[in-house]
Amino acid sequence: MHKLLPTLSLLAALVLAASCSSTDRLMRTYRHAEGAEYHHLNRGAFLLARMLAHDKDAWPLRSIHKIRSLDLEECPAEVRTRFTQQALRYNPRRFEPLISVNDADEHTRLLIRQCRGTIRQLLIISTNADECSMVQIKGRVKLSHIADWTESDAGRH
Repeated sequence: MHKLLPTLSLLAALVLAASCSSTDRLMRTYRHAEGAEYHHLNRGAFLLARMLAHDKDAWPLRSIHKIRSLDLEECPAEVRTRFTQQALRYNPRRFEPLISVNDADEHTRLLIRQCRGTIRQLLIISTNADECSMVQIKGRVKLSHIADWTESDAGRH
C-alpha cells in the first residue's frame, strides 16, 4: 500500500503531462532550431497593455492571456521543409480546423479549441518554400465578443 499511492500519483501526473503537451509539441520542437525566432507574451504583458490602453481599446485585451509566435524564415531549408511536413499533418487533440487554404506551395491553417461556446486557443500555421510561421493565442474569447469587436472597428473607419 505504501508503494501503490506514490506510484498511482506519479502515473496520474505523467498522464496529465502527456495530454497537455500535444498542443505545444510543434512549437517546442522548432523554437530552438538554428535561426528560429520565438516570442512569448504572457499574462503580465497583457496586464500592462490594458493599463496603458484607453478603456475602449482595453476591452479585447481582457480576453487574451498569452501569445506565442515562431518564425522559421532564417532557418536552413531542411528545417523549414521538415516543419512544413509536420505542420500539414499536425492535428492536436481538441482542436477543430477553422480555415485551411492551399495555394500552390503556400499552406495556411487556422485551428481553434473551443469550450462551451468560448474560443480558448487559436493556432495559426503558415508555410511556404521561403518562410514558415506559427502563432498561438490563448485566452477566453466569446463568439459574441468577436462580433462586437468587428462592429466597433467598423464604426471607427
